Parts: sequence; structure tokens; C-alpha cells
Amino acid sequence: MFAVPVAATLISLAIYGLRALTAPSGGWPRALAEVAAYFLLQLVFFQLAEEIGFTGFLQHHWQNRYSPIKLTLYVALLWAVWHMPDHFAEEGWGLEQLISAPVVFAIEFVSLFFARALFVWFYNRTGSSVLLVAIFHASFDAAISQLSRDVVPASNTVRFLIFSAVIVLFATAVIIGTKGQLGRPAGAAPLHQEADAAEEHTPDGAAGREDPTRSDPRDG
Repeated sequence: MFAVPVAATLISLAIYGLRALTAPSGGWPRALAEVAAYFLLQLVFFQLAEEIGFTGFLQHHWQNRYSPIKLTLYVALLWAVWHMPDHFAEEGWGLEQLISAPVVFAIEFVSLFFARALFVWFYNRTGSSVLLVAIFHASFDAAISQLSRDVVPASNTVRFLIFSAVIVLFATAVIIGTKGQLGRPAGAAPLHQEADAAEEHTPDGAAGREDPTRSDPRDG
């Protein structure tokens, strides 16, 4: 569950050496307490409600309608739209911000696609637990927004890129390792595939595929 912050810290160690573990100004106990507090606040006030909507409702109801990758794609698309007001809240509503919005949206969508792939996989692997997905989500935000300041001695952009790279690599490994099924139970199939398969095994479906050139013996 906390693989992303741990992996990002290890990458920072590989890049910056022991500088990544230099004690923050208030000491490590205080820094870790701040990370824990940020995590709890995000979970209680934001991620739990967000994942009830995106995972418990949207993802759950589309789970058997689309393949896991399509499901991830569609949910990530709406998730990116959901996050766009943050861009304008931080940058303002000027012409420059409006022009840059499509680029911001594209970057947001790509990054959220990989994050959502992990959430779909985690949801399937935990027996459809929205709470655990929300905890997983909160650990991402706490790591990127708070922990990264303590373990990555670089600019905010570099911090974001390191932690985002870990998410992308982790998600790519999951997609490849599960052959795109993202933890979906073996034998499960989207509803439209099940309907097609059922049609193939019905007498009506078979009759509908008979050779139209065959003549009825009674015609003679």
C-alpha cells in the first residue's frame, strides 16, 4: 500500500545519496508526523469521498461493462475533468491559463490513467474495498505533496516527476504482469462479450447465421 513513497525515497537516495536522508529543520519525528497528519486529513476530507464516487460508484458500475483497460481509460478521463478546476484555482482564469488548459488536461489525463490503473487493480485485489483504495490514494497524495519535500532535495517539479515516474513504472508493471486484466477474476468478461457469447449458443443465433443461399427442401 505504501510502495510508492518507499520506492520514490529509494530513487531519491540513488540520485542524491545521503542528502535525501538529511534531517529536516524540525527533525524526522516532526516531519513524519506532518506526513501522517496530511495523510489522515486527505483521507477523511477528500480521498474517501472522491473514491466513493469514482471507485465505489462509477468504476464499480462499469466494472462488468468494459474491459479493465477501457474502464481505466474512461474513469481517468472523467477524473481528469474533475481535477481541472484545481488548475484554474491555482493559476487563475486569464487568457494564458485558458490557452494552456488543453495541455494541462492532457498531462493530467496521462498521469491519472496510470494512477487509476493501480486503483482498478487494487480494488479487484482487495475484494472491492473502496476504503482501501481511498487509503492507497491518500498515501499517493501525502507522498507527493508532503513526504517529497523531506526526501527529495530539489525543486517541486523534480519532486513531482520522481514520484510520478514511480507511479507510471508501478502501473506499467501491473498492466504487463496481469496482461491487462488488472486483477479482474479469471473468467469474468464484459457484459457485451457475455451477450455475444450467449447469442452464439442460442438456436435463434445459430439460425440467424445459416447460409441464406440454402433452399428450403419444401420449396421443391
